[in-house]
Parts: sequence; structure tokens; C-alpha cells
Amino acid sequence: MKKIVLPVLILSLFAAPAVVQAGLEDSVVRINTTVRYPSLLRPWTSQQPIELFGTGTVIDGNRILTNAHLVLHATDVQIQPRRGGSKLDARVEILAPDMDLAILSIKDKKFFEKHAALPRSKKLPKVQDNVVVYGFPVGGNDLSVTKGVVSRIDYGSYYQRGFGLIVQVSAAVNPGNSDGPVVVGDRMIGLVMSRFTEGENIGYVIPNEEIDLFLEDIKDGRYDGKPAELSGTDFYSLTNAALRSYLKIGDEVHGVLASPPRRRPSVCPFEEFDVLTKIGPYDIDDDGMVQLPDDLRISFLSVLSRAAKGGKAPAQFVPQLFLFLRRPAW
Repeated sequence: MKKIVLPVLILSLFAAPAVVQAGLEDSVVRINTTVRYPSLLRPWTSQQPIELFGTGTVIDGNRILTNAHLVLHATDVQIQPRRGGSKLDARVEILAPDMDLAILSIKDKKFFEKHAALPRSKKLPKVQDNVVVYGFPVGGNDLSVTKGVVSRIDYGSYYQRGFGLIVQVSAAVNPGNSDGPVVVGDRMIGLVMSRFTEGENIGYVIPNEEIDLFLEDIKDGRYDGKPAELSGTDFYSLTNAALRSYLKIGDEVHGVLASPPRRRPSVCPFEEFDVLTKIGPYDIDDDGMVQLPDDLRISFLSVLSRAAKGGKAPAQFVPQLFLFLRRPAW
């Protein structure tokens, strides 16, 4: 068993709750934006402005958290508290398109005296936890509240850009609900990202674990990027008995089979047929899954960000046992 440190590419992913907490709605604001999307075919032309609206959440540090897709290419951003409050000009401070997160600021600091930061949970929710979703969806101007449960926790894409942990909820999510907080008890567990348009009551949430990674990254005032793909390497499960026999992999070895790109970047630590067995403290099984607390099994890629420090993640792998099978160098 060989220990390594992996270089990581940086990208510049209907049960009602007992009580709907009073006062939480003061931490939720409506966001109105005017955006001009660039034209890839005619970048010199001026595109027609589009009016969008969504939701933001007041967080610590007199900041407002929202989705990047709402304010990307925005020329004008305003926030408005519920019940007809005055509109306030806002500024986009930080954008993280790959995580679909953004930070807004406003000049009027007295606003936060009546609109406190929404407390955030420090752990992932559990499947079947009751949730409340706050937002400003189509169909009205005031704050909307819908209820549901956590349906599943998975790993997938963020608004067709990056990848990360995703919490699926059964609460109704509609256009305008994006960016709204999802609450369990009296604490936010994540931010609405999108919904599944071909089904009913399927909403997707960016959990606090991913949000905390983002907030940690921007402590220096800029977004550097989320640890992402392992140098373009593909990984394959080792559940196929015939494959294990062919590659002479013993029963004591568990993990995923590495397949680096043909044109290997200099930072790629893998050779063909290396077996990745561990990321940080997490053992990888033959399906490419790791075990988290509360009996949660999830893709090993989801813990890469947890384990990475300074763009590197400690790992273990069984190195090139099968040199006779390696592809020729390109």
C-alpha cells in the first residue's frame, strides 16, 4: 500500500414540521436583478436586458447569500424585505459559478439590525427530516413557505457547472424559490438550487457543508475555487469478479480502478490500473462509495473537498500492479 498526496485541480457541482419558526422570515429577502447575457456568436452586440427575481438569505458578517445563476451578468441588483419593504441597491461581492453561490452586500448596515443572520446547522440533515422552504416564487409578491421532507442525499452537478453534495427535498419548489433557505427546526440546512421540471415536489438543495467550504474559501476576499476532478482521471468500480480475476486483484483490496487521460497532465499521480483505496480518513469500497456518519453511503468524490487542504488531499492507492496491461504513452 502506497501513501500519496493527490494534487487537486482548482476550478477558477409531505410531513409537516411541528412548528414554522416565527421571525425566520425576517432573514429572507427578495432579490430583483437586471441581467444582460453575453452572446457567444456576436459578443460585440448589446443584448436586451432581462428582469429576474429570486431569494436571498441574510448570513453572518452582514452578508446576503444567494445563487450565482441569479446574479451572474447582472447590471443591477436590488433586495427587498417582505411585506412591501423598501428596495435597497445591492452589490455582488463574490461569485462562485461552479458552486452556484454568490455573496451580496448593501450599504445600509442598519438593515441588519432588524434582519438578523439565519443560524446554520453544522451537520448534514437526515433522510426523512422535516423541512421548510422559504422563498419568493411566482404567483405572488409576499414570502412563500412550503413544507416537505429530505428525500435523499447524493452527489451530482450544480446548475450544469460544478459538482458536490446535493440534498433532495419533497417540498414544492417553483421559479423564484431558487436561492431560498431550507430550514430544519430553526436552523438552515442549505440553499435551494433548482427543481426537477419533469416531476412534482422534487427540489435540489446545496447543503451547508458546501456553503461552509465556499465561505471558508472567500475569507481572504476572493474565490479561489473548489477542489474538483482528480486531474481528469476516470474511475471504475471493482465489483466485477471477472475483472478482478483478470487483473489479479486480491479479495483484501477494495477501491476503484483509475484510468488517467491519455495525455496525462503533470499533476496526475495515477498510472493506468492503479487502485485508489482511500481518500483522507475515508475507505473507498468497490462501488466507489464511502461511509459517512448516520449510515450515509455516498460517492468518494463527495469527500474530496473535506479532505483537501491547500489544493491537496491525502490518499492511498495500490500502484500499477498490472504493468503488462498499461496503455502505451501518448
